[in-house]
Amino acid sequence: MGLIHFKPDEKSILRKMALMLYARFEIPYLKLNYLILQGPYRNRIGRALFYPLVLINSAIMLSLGQHGKVMTITEVNEYIDKLPDKVLIAVGSCRCRLATHACDCELKTDITIKTGASIYKSFFPEDYEVISKEEAKKLIKKLNKQGLVPMVYAFCIAGGSFETFVICNCCKHSCIPILAQKIAKMHVFDPGEKVAFVDEELCKGCGTCIDICQFDAREIINGKAHVDYLKCYGCGACLLNCPTGATKMVKRPERLKRGQITRLLSFWKHQDYEIT
Repeated sequence: MGLIHFKPDEKSILRKMALMLYARFEIPYLKLNYLILQGPYRNRIGRALFYPLVLINSAIMLSLGQHGKVMTITEVNEYIDKLPDKVLIAVGSCRCRLATHACDCELKTDITIKTGASIYKSFFPEDYEVISKEEAKKLIKKLNKQGLVPMVYAFCIAGGSFETFVICNCCKHSCIPILAQKIAKMHVFDPGEKVAFVDEELCKGCGTCIDICQFDAREIINGKAHVDYLKCYGCGACLLNCPTGATKMVKRPERLKRGQITRLLSFWKHQDYEIT
């Protein structure tokens, strides 16, 4: 396949055609993934039967199709600010929540950008609404305050290309990438550049961060919040919600990042890439 031998950019016709095809069939594709992950894949026999299908699907989608990365609000804002002033941004219904109906989280959270916005707005004009860069940043902060995880996703990642087409705002109930990473142990997205740290002197053990964390990376030990660093992906929702300022976001050690990724089955072979 020619797809394997080149590194597509934002103007790639092949990438645009592949993204158009994906957009058309995304919801049934996500629904099928959800049914497998939450049904037969939960027991030993079902897992054995469906593992070949999951493996083939993952090998194709996670090596050539999509890859994501978690970001904090600060990092998302910096990324959006670097986009061209006239970049097209359109927000619509989360495709995972439409496919699964598994939660009551806010629905209008799918922030498509560039070619992604053009395609989704043209395919689903009644659903997607054009917004400004400032409106996008304000919405993402509001959603992160609610506990949702900002993730940038690239499409058509052949050759290590990371041309973003959407900023998702994910939850642990409906998000197929989070479920696939947790249940099937597939490397669907990278942890962010930051990781949460708790100042025990400021922590009152209220448990707010436990309730808000989509990765179940928190627990109370001896009246203080503790972070499971292997589970923390660095979205910063805990920082926005900590009432005492005990949570800080610090640089993620490279050793920790490698430890989180090597626990997963990975088809993404590019450690260093530029998000564009």
